[in-house]
Amino acid sequence: MCPAPVDDELQARIEAAAVAAYHALGCRDYGRMDIRVRDSVPYVLDVNPNPDICDDGSFALAAEVAGYSYANMASHIVSLAAGRHRFT
Repeated sequence: MCPAPVDDELQARIEAAAVAAYHALGCRDYGRMDIRVRDSVPYVLDVNPNPDICDDGSFALAAEVAGYSYANMASHIVSLAAGRHRFT
């Protein structure tokens, strides 16, 4: 179910866990976290730094919920990656 029906406090804890895992593992540009919640505590089970971005996959669905069209999502990922490089 996306988005998951959670209260604002739990959503903030889930987001904090995802961001902490993303940074701890040195992810860049985009990634997908598999998180489970038990007793209101989020646990990161898996970090996928290069998830499938097909138009009917879970990453694209999450991007849509966040307000990105598929084209905007792909363009944003490319822009983030390009921003790390100098082009002459």
